[in-house]
Amino acid sequence: MSSELATTVQMAFYVISPIVTLLAVLVAYIALVKQSRPQILIQYRPNPDVQTLIDLVIENIGNGIARDVTFSVPLPAKCYGIESADGPGSDILAKGVPAIAAGQKLIFDGGQYGGLANRIGEKLELQVSYHYKNPI
Repeated sequence: MSSELATTVQMAFYVISPIVTLLAVLVAYIALVKQSRPQILIQYRPNPDVQTLIDLVIENIGNGIARDVTFSVPLPAKCYGIESADGPGSDILAKGVPAIAAGQKLIFDGGQYGGLANRIGEKLELQVSYHYKNPI
């Protein structure tokens, strides 16, 4: 009986061990792929030096390089005016950006609150598209 039990346990180990190893490799692969993806963050934020200005910040907060970055709509910038718009402002990056490295920030003059509020309204919805190289 004990030799049959030992043989059964050994056979179970031979079957379960490769399955567990395969699952561990799969989890490691998924973790590596997720950690190497770029993540693009676009925001308007107050300028730290001039209180009345707002900066447009495009930042890659991920760990990979984003290549051929394009935006679904051009980004409003240089929209001036404290309480109302002084002019139409301008659109930037209509053709996108060639690449944004991991941790890189692109900072543009967004304008002032009145001008941006007039141009953007309640919210600005856009989609960012990019390519990245899979690490494996």
